[in-house]
Amino acid sequence: MPSCTLITNHANGAGLERDARLLRGIFEVKGWQVRDHQFNAQYMPNKSDWIIFIETYIPHWTQQANFKILLPNPEWFHPSMTSALRHIDQIWCKTYDSLKLFQRLAGVEKCIYIGFEANDLYLPHIPKQRKFLHVAGKSIAKGTEQVIQAWRSGLTAPLTIVSYDLFLPDSGRGHPSITSLDRVDDIILQILLNTHRFVIQPSWMEGYGHVLHEALSCAATVLTTDAAPMNEYSGIDKRFLLPVHNKIPRFETWFHHVDPNAMRQVVEFAMNLPEEELDAIGEQARAAFLTDREEFRRTMKEIIPDGIS
Repeated sequence: MPSCTLITNHANGAGLERDARLLRGIFEVKGWQVRDHQFNAQYMPNKSDWIIFIETYIPHWTQQANFKILLPNPEWFHPSMTSALRHIDQIWCKTYDSLKLFQRLAGVEKCIYIGFEANDLYLPHIPKQRKFLHVAGKSIAKGTEQVIQAWRSGLTAPLTIVSYDLFLPDSGRGHPSITSLDRVDDIILQILLNTHRFVIQPSWMEGYGHVLHEALSCAATVLTTDAAPMNEYSGIDKRFLLPVHNKIPRFETWFHHVDPNAMRQVVEFAMNLPEEELDAIGEQARAAFLTDREEFRRTMKEIIPDGIS
């Protein structure tokens, strides 16, 4: 039985943990033995056939496997690591934006576009309400401050913000249209994603964007940043892309800040659309989610050999 070691932050309670859990399941179904190794462990991982670095790349650990893979999130890849990419056999890219970057850094032959998938959280029996949901979690890079500025500029549509308390800007407290929730469990988040008609995520940058794709799975109307990779997702109606007014360098990529005034205009446009049109937008979003998921699964089936003959 071949073995694979997944190296990342397995307990971050966010995207990295989800990435590792998904990959573990894929490899196990293919008949592989899978080991988890914490990225900040003080000891090297055991030897295995394959090793996959999820976001965090530790070059001297590549000697512990015959085949080495990097699954990067570009906003966390430091330029000083570029020369060490020679130790990597393949780079699996979750977005076309990432593919373009790492083809430049490591060469076209090493890079594979795989896409990715998020949890399918759809509950079709729950009716949609004309409310907005913003999920910041414990990240400062989801554009939460810009969302709050847009609402403070005169928006009255109901807005729910899910954010660890320490990460919610003070400006978001006390607004009559804003409901603030601290961390919620997976069941509550699923209900929120299904009850809110609109999900607004003006992310500065995404390695993949689990919440964006979970929202698409729930047939939500998604508003997000008009910058890569957020604007490359096929399930997002281009009319709901939020204009960028400022770019800040971040390692080999950029953080994109959305203009709160332009955001307000898009929110008002969305709120004025008839219910039938919003239903159609939601259906298209879910269809795109399912198509992208099948393409990802087909790719994984092709590039991961069977572990049991």
